[in-house]
Amino acid sequence: MNDGSKKEIDTSKISSVIYIVKRDKRPLKLPVYHFYDNGTCLFTAKRKDNNIYIGEGFDVHINKNMKNHVAHIYQDDALHNIVFLKDMNFKIKYVNSGKPNHLSLDTHFTYNNREIKWSPKTPKYDAIKDKYYLNFHGEHHHTPIGSKKNIVLQNDNGSTTFIVRKMDEDMFEIECLPLIDPLIIFTIGLSDIIGPYIDPLAEIEF
Repeated sequence: MNDGSKKEIDTSKISSVIYIVKRDKRPLKLPVYHFYDNGTCLFTAKRKDNNIYIGEGFDVHINKNMKNHVAHIYQDDALHNIVFLKDMNFKIKYVNSGKPNHLSLDTHFTYNNREIKWSPKTPKYDAIKDKYYLNFHGEHHHTPIGSKKNIVLQNDNGSTTFIVRKMDEDMFEIECLPLIDPLIIFTIGLSDIIGPYIDPLAEIEF
C-alpha cells in the first residue's frame, strides 16, 4: 500500500494494520459503533439525525458529559460528510464506485503537512459473467462477506491505500498503513459503514 503523499516514502517494508469496527445494535435506538486497535477500544460513535459524535474510549454522550468528544461528522443531504477534528476539518464525498448501485468514498485531507487524496479503485468487469471484481482481501488475505459496505480506495498512483470489508453481520475491518491517525481512519471508515444521510422527509409529498 502507498499513502498517496507528495513526498515519497518507502512503504515497501511497512505492513498494513487492521482496525475493527463493531456495531452495537440497541432496541428502539440507533446503533453505537466501537473502533478497536489490537483489542483496545479507542473510540465510540453515536449518530443523531445528520450528526455523528465520536468520543474517546468505550462510550460517548451526545448531550451530557461531552468532555471525551474528539470528532464530529456533519452529514448534509448532498452526499457529503464534513469531518471536524480538534485541529483540522475535511470533506468526504459519496461517489459512484464503478459498480452499479454501489457507492464508495472520495476524500482528501492534509496530514503531517502532506496532501492525502483517496478515491475509489475501479472494479474489473467480466462481460461474459456479467460480474464486477475487486480485491478486498488486502495484505492479510481476509475474505469479507458480500456487502455494499465493502470498498477499496486508492491514491493518485493507483495503489490501494484503504479497505473496508464486512466480516460479520455487525463487524467490519478497516485495513490501511499505520501512517495516518487512527481517528481519521475511523471517520472515513465510519462514513462508509453508516452511509450517506437521507432526509426522512425528502420523499414525502405534502
